[in-house]
Amino acid sequence: RSGSLVKVPAGTVARLRSRGAPLRAVVIQGNLAYRQPKKATRQTLAPGSYFRSTGSAEHGVACAAGRDCLLYVHAGGRFDVLPAR
Repeated sequence: RSGSLVKVPAGTVARLRSRGAPLRAVVIQGNLAYRQPKKATRQTLAPGSYFRSTGSAEHGVACAAGRDCLLYVHAGGRFDVLPAR
């Protein structure tokens, strides 16, 4: 298990991919547009909001312009931060 701070620069669209282990992420700073795995709709997450998955999953994230976003990610295994498709 590990905990990491992940910075998503303002205006960036990315993917947070877990590799089979549980993953939890809390928004610390900024407004994050979040897309659940296998869903098309996005919701805005403010500081204090969180998302999670229990197995392999790919979370879509986009940080609003104007201020970088900061996430605390607690993962039971490896995870990747990748560019949007």
